[in-house]
Amino acid sequence: MKFATVINKNLFLLFAPLVANSTFVAAPSLAASFASSSATANLFNFSHSAESFSVSADLNVLAVTPEDSNSGDKLASSSSQRSSVVAEADSSTFAFFPPNSGSGSISSDAENQAFGSGSNYLGKSKVESKVLANFLINPESGSTETFSFEFNTFFDLATSTSKVSTKAAADISFFLLGRSNPNSDPIIFDFFSASGKLENIEGKDSLSVRSSNTFNVDVFEPFTSIDVESGFKQADVFTSGSYRRDFEYLTYLTLIEVSNTEATVKAPEPSSTLGLLLCVALISLMVSKNKTSKLKQKVVHN
Repeated sequence: MKFATVINKNLFLLFAPLVANSTFVAAPSLAASFASSSATANLFNFSHSAESFSVSADLNVLAVTPEDSNSGDKLASSSSQRSSVVAEADSSTFAFFPPNSGSGSISSDAENQAFGSGSNYLGKSKVESKVLANFLINPESGSTETFSFEFNTFFDLATSTSKVSTKAAADISFFLLGRSNPNSDPIIFDFFSASGKLENIEGKDSLSVRSSNTFNVDVFEPFTSIDVESGFKQADVFTSGSYRRDFEYLTYLTLIEVSNTEATVKAPEPSSTLGLLLCVALISLMVSKNKTSKLKQKVVHN
């Protein structure tokens, strides 16, 4: 027992200097990073004209360094002696439904970029755009009425770094909600979603397209490119298709198109994370060795 305890103490003393100095190893060097995301959605050739519609866009940007910070609706920048960061966002949302015509259209575009350089900064850019259109589907008794439209979506994501945290994300979604009474709560009939996320070289990425059966996705074209040496990653996804649903009863139908995009770059201050992990690992090793020693002694005594 005493011999095992002495070994554990010596082992701790041997690694203690490494733990104390690990904060300097964990500190990131001066690093440059870049992230961008853009998304486009087009809906057209509607079978019905909208009874009413609305468009909105929410832009948020943030740029922070240790000595200065700035934020606004479209552009933010900050700089200190060793770090600088810029974040920007832009959005364009449009809807047009001529009366008594089925040739209406909806379009939305969003773009985010974030640039950072140095050892401690945070740049974040987000855009959420939304289009809401209300339709009245009123089939004659004993017949059905078809509501339909065509669509295409495209998003582009890019990140460039290997040392600090970056993120580029996009999500384009359509929801069809319906109700038989204008005063009742609507329920979701159908949905479509095209989404993607890119992180730095070590991070996890995802690209996906999901929809209910009433959406017919004719084209799904994903593209990805990774350069490990430079830390550059890119992903594009293009979709094209149509929506069609037959209604037998009076229905108040609501279409919601939502696009969310984000670009984030982040370089943290030097931290003791690595040192903490080494401490935990060493303590676990010591406890494990101590338990093993006790177990061996019990086996010998038995």
